[in-house]
Parts: sequence; structure tokens; C-alpha cells
Amino acid sequence: MMLFFKYFSQLSLLTITSLVSSFFIANLSAKAATFSLSESILVIDNFSVTPQNPSVESNSKTVTSSGGTLDLAEANAEVNTIFQANSDSAFLSTNLFSDAFGDGKRFFGVGESSSFAVGNFWLQANQTLSFDFVTTIAIFNQVDTPLDGSASGFSGVNFLLLDENSKRVLGDFTAIGNVDTNLAEDKDDDFIFVDSSNNVSLYGSQYQDFEGNTESAELFLEGSFAQFFDSTTEVRLEVATLSSSCVQAPQTSDPCTKVPEPDNTTATLIVGCLVLGVVSRLAMKG
Repeated sequence: MMLFFKYFSQLSLLTITSLVSSFFIANLSAKAATFSLSESILVIDNFSVTPQNPSVESNSKTVTSSGGTLDLAEANAEVNTIFQANSDSAFLSTNLFSDAFGDGKRFFGVGESSSFAVGNFWLQANQTLSFDFVTTIAIFNQVDTPLDGSASGFSGVNFLLLDENSKRVLGDFTAIGNVDTNLAEDKDDDFIFVDSSNNVSLYGSQYQDFEGNTESAELFLEGSFAQFFDSTTEVRLEVATLSSSCVQAPQTSDPCTKVPEPDNTTATLIVGCLVLGVVSRLAMKG
């Protein structure tokens, strides 16, 4: 477990608590207007079987525009994903961060980061596949000029385990957070959603504040997966993470809708996996 907590202790420094207390208070106070920040963290460790053929595809992008000399838009997006797999050290760590800031009467800014990781396991008969994981999703929005701007933040983490032959879902976990602040219509879609299959155990905490023009959501979970196989099986692990932050003025009901389509398939894969995780769980429960 030491390697697991070593890597998570490094990544957890960027949770919403430290972000708000250091980056946000120190920097936003000097230029507070319309602001959105999102982060998605996932660390998987203690694999009982070494993953094979690990691969990672990541993407980050920013789009900004402003209407006049007194208008300002800024955005950032960062991705840090590692999937290391050998007999001495096997772990996956992904840390996605995005923020967007706008000031004035007319601006648009979005930062988006995404990551998609894959690994395979060859299980013998009467063998168990297991691993531990820690995840954090965090979102923070603030609008200091209510008549001018809207902010939206999204953070999502998902993993699926699939039978490579039948493509049947063997286990899954999904954590999604969304916060919309100061929309033009009263339809803010603020939520934290968590779901998992029966072979995933979870414990942790969450915090949410969905009132006013300063809103936030945070989720911290520790968990584990374990599945026994009575016959030889090839299992595919798919891990999808997404972080998106958007600000826009004039006030709107659908910030981020002007974002161009990504120039590769990563973001599409991420959203697809997040949706598949939710749908598969609902189908299994039904």
C-alpha cells in the first residue's frame, strides 16, 4: 500500500481544499469576476495481476474570446496520466485540471482536459483480479457580476472491466460532478453522482454547496475491486477521466455550447465511457 499512498499523497495536494485556500484566494481575489475550476483525480494500485499492454491517450484544449478592449478571457487545461505496468511497480495515476476566467461584458473561455487509459489482464482458472483505488472530483464556480456572466464546471471519473470475448461488463465505477452557476434561466443542473457494481467497495465523503453565485462540489472516495474467475478469461480495463471549466458573458443558459468539436476521439471516448458506466449500472439494477 505504500506506493499507492505515495502517489495519491502527491496528487491529493491539488484537491479543492488546497486549491481554494492557495490558488483561488491568492489569485482570484485580485481579479474576481466569473470563474470556474474543475479537477479529476484517480489513482489505481495494488493490482493482484500485472496489467499488460498499457496505453494512454490524453487531450487538453482551451478556447477563449473577448468582445472589447475592457473584456478579458483566460483558460487553462492540464493532463498528467501515467499507466506503469511491470512486476515491480504497476499503477495508474491520472490528474486532470481545468479552469476558466472571464471579466467584462462579453467573453467566452473554456478549458477541457481528458484522458483514456487501457490495460489487459489474462486470468487463469480459479484466479482473482483485484486492485485498490482513490478518487477525487472537485468543482468550484464563482460569479461576482451576476447580470453579466455564467459559469459551468464538470468533473468525471469512470472505469470499466470488460470480458474481451463477450464484451460483457464485469465491473464498473462512475463518479460525476456538475455545477452550473448563474444561468439565464432557472435550470441549474447541479449534482454529484456515484455508482458502482457489486464487486466494487467504496467509502469516503462528499461536500456540496449549490446556492448563490459561489458554488462548489467535492467528492473523495477510497475503494477496491475484486472478482473471482472460475475459467480462463481475458479482461480489459478502461479508465476515462474528464475535466471541463467554462465561463461566458452575457449571461446564458448553456455555457460551453460554442466549444468546437475535439480534433481527436479522446473526448468522445471519455463521454461515451462515462455514459456507458451509468447505463450499464442502471441496466444491471433493472
